Amino acid sequence: MSQRDTGGFALLEIVVALGLLAVSMLVIVQALGAAFHYLRAASAARRAVAVAAAVAHTFDESAAYPAGWRVAGTPGADGLPGTGDDGPPAEPAIACRRRVVQVPRGDERWLWVEAACDAGRAGGAGILPGGRLASGALLLRGR
Repeated sequence: MSQRDTGGFALLEIVVALGLLAVSMLVIVQALGAAFHYLRAASAARRAVAVAAAVAHTFDESAAYPAGWRVAGTPGADGLPGTGDDGPPAEPAIACRRRVVQVPRGDERWLWVEAACDAGRAGGAGILPGGRLASGALLLRGR
């Protein structure tokens, strides 16, 4: 054996090892990015469920619920979320919208509550395309 064959690692082995290390680091960074995205989406869905539940659980037939999508703000003077006298959101950076629809079906009246919140895009740019949506129906009056 010559002196040359007995010492350390070859340059080619080091380059291959560094290449494998770089590829594995890129895979880890992508996985962390995807995990962060899904964490934000889950947080937005959780907020949307809370907004929809707050309206559904405090619904009052005598209160005025404006039609269409509206900003989910703090409850106004009547203390009911989702009504026409709501104030600005408590956390302006979180963009949530809600819609309340009363649907008569025969002798029954149903309340349909939908809410959507953004997933925390920079600048509070609004609801993401396709939305993070929570919805539910509540029977107001039976037969």
